[in-house]
Amino acid sequence: MNYYETICIVTGFNKSYYDIASITIPNFTEYCNIHNIDLHISTKSYVDEKYNWGWNKYHIISKVINNYDWIAWVDIDCLFINKNKDIRSLIDNQYSLIIGENKNTPDWYTEDVCYIENGVFLLKNNLFGKMMLEDFSNGMIDHPWHDQYNMIKCLKNNDIYTSKTKKLDLININSIDHYVNSYNLKREDIFIYHVAGGSSIPFHKKLELLKMYE
Repeated sequence: MNYYETICIVTGFNKSYYDIASITIPNFTEYCNIHNIDLHISTKSYVDEKYNWGWNKYHIISKVINNYDWIAWVDIDCLFINKNKDIRSLIDNQYSLIIGENKNTPDWYTEDVCYIENGVFLLKNNLFGKMMLEDFSNGMIDHPWHDQYNMIKCLKNNDIYTSKTKKLDLININSIDHYVNSYNLKREDIFIYHVAGGSSIPFHKKLELLKMYE
């Protein structure tokens, strides 16, 4: 266990997610108190409103990364289910990025046999971590998966970044809802539950799912 590593859990949201945040922030706070981990919550926007709000995550991280060894970004539509598991147990200092890998490749992503889910990831405060962060935030494009697709593209096009990235099975870091259902995961199997999907999941359905797990 890397208890000597300093880490901050970082999240953010805009006004459209206030109802969701009212469910998840108490959960985040409880988890951080249990493990004596700092929590940073931002409602600031750093990008033009024509872009998906998710692009802000990279800018929010950049504001706090210098204060810690690691940053753990956790989307606001997540819940910590297994609160006994310390997120620092995922740290591996051979890498600069630790993230979940989804092997159920969607139709739009045909370049590889799998892709990553960036709703939850750990980023190290070192040269490569900061280089990745800068590149992830650049080249904003109009794509259905917004900031996530840009991260995928950056990792695929840079062999050094790929070598500095540790990909975990989603169950260990980011159990997105359809993954939970596909594999019939039990509550006790889940570390972090995530109602991923953006606008593809109606807002009232997100609230319903989160309330089931809170």
